[in-house]
Amino acid sequence: NAVETDVESYLQRRKGMDNRWTPLRALALGRMLGWLAEGVKEDPPGSNWGPTVRNILARAGIHVPAPWCAATVYAAVDDVTRWHGLPNPLTSIVRKALVADYYQVAQEMGWIIDPHHVDYGDLVIFDFPNNDRRWDHIGFVETPPGEGMSFRSIEGNTGDRLMTRERFIVPGRVVFARW
Repeated sequence: NAVETDVESYLQRRKGMDNRWTPLRALALGRMLGWLAEGVKEDPPGSNWGPTVRNILARAGIHVPAPWCAATVYAAVDDVTRWHGLPNPLTSIVRKALVADYYQVAQEMGWIIDPHHVDYGDLVIFDFPNNDRRWDHIGFVETPPGEGMSFRSIEGNTGDRLMTRERFIVPGRVVFARW
């Protein structure tokens, strides 16, 4: 199983590091890495649709083509909590496909963390400039920031697919949440 292999690989990388991570974050990140290996993407490109994307959106209660980054976060966490009989900590998010609701819950739950304390599997929430939305994209931290301001994230609905990206910490535009 690709998901199990990715989780095992992730856990191997974590050996010898501090214990701030939780198994649930590792498993959710592993689920995303599994989808990455499967090549999850829109079909046709640019449509916010396709077999896997349709299923991810449906998990968030959306049954038409729509932006799917937040739905991907919810579906990954929901999959691993169901598989392991654990409660899903994201169930309090009412609109599971709306990034702003993740930010609101993260604030209410005290999940927002300092960029210097980011770890594997934390949520990363973006506020891109030049639009009328606040907090409009989300993913998981795949590789935390080191000494600099860059980190790697894994995100759905980036271009027309799920992919990893090198991103940069921009104060006021990028926040991290430890869920």
